[in-house]
Amino acid sequence: MPDHRASPWTRALHPALASLVVGLGSGGVAAAQATPAASPALAPPITAPAAPDLACGHRLGPAALALWRTLGGADGRLGCPTADEEDAAPSSQGTRSRQVLFGETGAIFTHVSGPLKGQAFAIADCYRLYFQYGGPTGWLGLPTGGAEETPDGETQTYEGGVMRRPRATEACDPERAEAPMPG
Repeated sequence: MPDHRASPWTRALHPALASLVVGLGSGGVAAAQATPAASPALAPPITAPAAPDLACGHRLGPAALALWRTLGGADGRLGCPTADEEDAAPSSQGTRSRQVLFGETGAIFTHVSGPLKGQAFAIADCYRLYFQYGGPTGWLGLPTGGAEETPDGETQTYEGGVMRRPRATEACDPERAEAPMPG
């Protein structure tokens, strides 16, 4: 039968490990008791990097995440994203952006170039019509502001126009801008 006594190397590694090896080798069960004063200096514990802020398990950039939280997060108007934030195709005005899609409830676009670089805007109520017109690559381009309440409904501006949603009809009405906003 092999000798299970702790070797000098095992004892130097950690006294509690040495007593465990000796206890197991003799057929008994040993309780490992740490003796901090006699323990050699150990490296600090390895910790995993802090988890990034997630939205329902999906990664969002800081601007999109802040806007999503402002809009109520998972319980808000957009609900949970259906995928991580990703690069979007350049807009019809040439502006680059990142997008987060929320299934059938909306999207958040964060400008990564142009005069609105770093700002995020959500599209919710007129989301389907916006994508029927081509989304960011269509004539409307990227949103340049959030939806604003007006006395007769809601209005949202885009690089190439505006989308109005009157309370009376709840229909989304896009209008082309006289001169598109530069991207």
